[in-house]
Amino acid sequence: MKNIVLLLAICSFVLTSCRKKDGYFELSSIINDNMVIQQNSTIKFWGKANPGVVVNVAPTWAEKRSVVAGADSIWETEYATPAADHQCHEVHIYNEIRRLMVANVVFGEVWLAVGQGNLAMSLKKDFADRHYADTALTSSDEFLRFYNIDTNFSSYPAKNTRGMWVEALRGNEAVISATEYYFARQLRDSLKVPIGVINAGISGTACESWTSRDLMLADTTWGEAFMNVDQLTREYGGYERWLSDFLSVSIIRLPNGRDPVESISVCDEIVPQFEINYNAWDLVHLPTMFENTEYETFDGVWWFVKRVNLPSSWIGKDAKIYLGKVDDRDKTYINGQLVGEHNKSGEYDVERIYDVPSSLTRQGYLNIAVRVTDSQNEGGFLGAEGGMRIELEDGSSISIEGQWRFRVAAQYFCDRLYFFDIKKNSYAQHPVLSMPYNGTTPTVSYNGMIAPIVNYKVAGLLYNQGETNSGNPRLFEMLIHKMVASFRTSFHSSKMPVILVQLAPSDFSDARDERLGAKLREAQRRACDNIDRAYLVSLMDVGSVGEKTSVPKKIVGTRAANMALACQYDFESLKHQFLKLKSYTISNNLFVLNLENGEELVNSNSNRSLFEVAGSDSIYYPATIITKENSISIFSHMVSHPKMARYAYNDTVIGNVSNSFGMPLSSFCTERNPYLR
Repeated sequence: MKNIVLLLAICSFVLTSCRKKDGYFELSSIINDNMVIQQNSTIKFWGKANPGVVVNVAPTWAEKRSVVAGADSIWETEYATPAADHQCHEVHIYNEIRRLMVANVVFGEVWLAVGQGNLAMSLKKDFADRHYADTALTSSDEFLRFYNIDTNFSSYPAKNTRGMWVEALRGNEAVISATEYYFARQLRDSLKVPIGVINAGISGTACESWTSRDLMLADTTWGEAFMNVDQLTREYGGYERWLSDFLSVSIIRLPNGRDPVESISVCDEIVPQFEINYNAWDLVHLPTMFENTEYETFDGVWWFVKRVNLPSSWIGKDAKIYLGKVDDRDKTYINGQLVGEHNKSGEYDVERIYDVPSSLTRQGYLNIAVRVTDSQNEGGFLGAEGGMRIELEDGSSISIEGQWRFRVAAQYFCDRLYFFDIKKNSYAQHPVLSMPYNGTTPTVSYNGMIAPIVNYKVAGLLYNQGETNSGNPRLFEMLIHKMVASFRTSFHSSKMPVILVQLAPSDFSDARDERLGAKLREAQRRACDNIDRAYLVSLMDVGSVGEKTSVPKKIVGTRAANMALACQYDFESLKHQFLKLKSYTISNNLFVLNLENGEELVNSNSNRSLFEVAGSDSIYYPATIITKENSISIFSHMVSHPKMARYAYNDTVIGNVSNSFGMPLSSFCTERNPYLR
């Protein structure tokens, strides 16, 4: 009898445990402490649980509700939201086995910021201090808040994100985007309500990566590469399963701003000792960029090795090694000893010149091992002035250009770094993908970072991106349309305002096209002209040749916020500030440009006109300008019958026309198809 009672007790405990497990629920990560909820709108609370599980939701500003998880395991409920009141609210979410409290919740205006690395650059002065003197959190404000979505690429729409809401408090500079801070700061100062910004900025992402799969597949004009999304989904699933067998670590920037990659060892105890049979490694001719090899789209860690025998006259003498610029990071060893490194984010443009002490040259040879980490975009060796070399103080040198051995040691994938067995060359067995899996892949940024938050109401979209689409400006213009439609459809907001930050003048040109940057700007300008409630923020006055990311973030953020205040919040005082080409007419030999908000034009360099006109032969000539109220007439004695005109239509030309508010005129080209030449 005792055994039966004991058995019944055990069964009762097991059944109770199962019920507890069955009653467990999860909450979407964006519903969290410190969140800002869009005022005068609605807020949806949602998450996952086993079908049939009851979840109670009790906000402090509304009645309690009980909801049941459906057959798809999703539970959700929606509440109306009041106007901003600067009060901190709570949301209690619970059932019989779990209780959560979301604290310090406020109502205000919420914006979503999407784009490339410019958005991700933080207020903390690490990479920034070489470029921006004005990025500093001068005072704390608990009603400025930011939700940073952890980087995640996905081949299918993810159900949740990883991220956290942070307040604009001193000590949080490392996790607050500089652009978004100044954007939010300006909105808060003007609207006098709490401001929240959701940050989805990733370096090197392309427009098509932020577009939903459904909208990409619904249009057959994107070409074969974009139509392979279904195939890619299957391939990436297999690739993810293959990677899961390897050790990995998170590469998400830590809350204190420290980059975890800096302290990670990737075979550092093995390769520099030259204890491996390097004759089996692949060959590469340095200097070169990885894009010139079969690994052109790979982001990860390589080891490069080379043995150099020294002349007897070199033995026991101090020397230097010149590697040139290494994109992105390097750690350089000689005879097993670390002689130098540039292993922090943003050091891709620094010349690598390291001392080689006499204690290393005494051995009569140099075993050189260079660990290169490429986390985004292009990577590799750019070469040194005078060539990659070892050099003595007297100027005599030995070239180390030419044949090196190399092997892949680790790979960035989504938000993790996966480590391979370099001795077994385990990466060589990776599944083959028909397209790269990174920020240029169609839909993957949207799937991993946007799809999980589309239930969250936002006031508008701030979009700052373009460099990665430099290969095809014409396609870029069409992709912007598709991406905007994707966000508006997903967030159920057909009139969602979009503030698009135009690329600043910089050197985007290559051997194929010296006006590539100008064409990218034109694509952005034309897209905004043809998308309802899309507004262009011009940066024609603040570019910098040679640096694509050197625009002061205070200017970008403040200017974008003023555009939002003018267009979304009807600030009359700001509506007349932004200068824009509205239309044009041709009268005899005059090409007349009709402007919006061009009552008082300022030409910062009246001796230099950046306007050009061309006739039917499409040959452009510098033009003379005549300014009137809200118009500029241009002409050239070389063109009797003008057909087309352009302004500042060159990668590296800083614009010189603005209005009395200091707002610059965007570069433009009136040709029907400006992307051909």
